[in-house]
Amino acid sequence: MSTRRFAVLDCEDAPHWAGHDQNWVGLLRREGEEWHTVRVWAGELPAEPDAYDGYVLTGSHHSVNDPTLPWVPPLFDFVAAAARSSDARVFGACFGLQVIAAALGGRVENNPDGRFAFGSERIRFDGGDAATLLESHSEQATVLPPGARRLAGSATAENEAFAVGDRVLAVQFHAEFTPDMMLEKILPRLRAQGRLAADEEQKSLASLAAPLDSARLLAVIRRFLG
Repeated sequence: MSTRRFAVLDCEDAPHWAGHDQNWVGLLRREGEEWHTVRVWAGELPAEPDAYDGYVLTGSHHSVNDPTLPWVPPLFDFVAAAARSSDARVFGACFGLQVIAAALGGRVENNPDGRFAFGSERIRFDGGDAATLLESHSEQATVLPPGARRLAGSATAENEAFAVGDRVLAVQFHAEFTPDMMLEKILPRLRAQGRLAADEEQKSLASLAAPLDSARLLAVIRRFLG
């Protein structure tokens, strides 16, 4: 049996997030697999969609709608090709969901309430299940791609998760984050940018004490990758 190969398509170039791609590897890797990081923000992409058995698109502080980012259109093209003409599994979280949505014909816009979603959120899956997971985003998929099926929603994002066929899965939440990461990597920058009002910050910080269902969702993501 050939070795299964996966790639983390790293979309985050902020220095304080350096190495975050390895968090995904540590959480998802199984013994005997090969995992590589592809720095898409530096213009890197796999040679062809079938180069790997699966792809994980990371979060990012960037916007998929930013016309000044030269690496985003080629990433769209790659994701579209991987989704439509390869056997690879494609998974994206947060910015990764937004890339998948935009690449496949959906729409990504600012959060409808105009606020930055930060903290834990109760996610309600369309099958009736629910989970508490971490959120950090100012944009979301407001229109899903043609043929996509919604899997979950929440108070801060109507389309918390969706799938296209059986080889594309996208989630807005962060199952890979911990509350400490939220506090150390994100909160100081939100404060510096004035993104959270005092009452919003208080509520957000209180929400971080809620028990999380991240491990359960990471297991779902791993099963999806095969």
